[in-house]
Amino acid sequence: MGNLDAVIDLVKKNPPDVNAKDHNDWTPLHEAGRAGHLDVLEYLHENGGDINLRTNGGKGDTVYGWVKKLGGNEHVAEWLVSHGGEL
Repeated sequence: MGNLDAVIDLVKKNPPDVNAKDHNDWTPLHEAGRAGHLDVLEYLHENGGDINLRTNGGKGDTVYGWVKKLGGNEHVAEWLVSHGGEL
């Protein structure tokens, strides 16, 4: 939902695996990137999140791949590229 304060609280109180995948193989970074929440994406990346993990059992898209596919979040796409985001 883009609530950075809530994400910070979760990471500080009970450090989750920021690379954990849901039933669709999406990580919190995929969700933040798709929704255009750059501040959340940056925080997760700073705390060990891998921006190049792929969905679909490793055969799908990275965060950057999904951002490009879905469009509309060029500021996120630019940040991902500048931080080594791969298609």
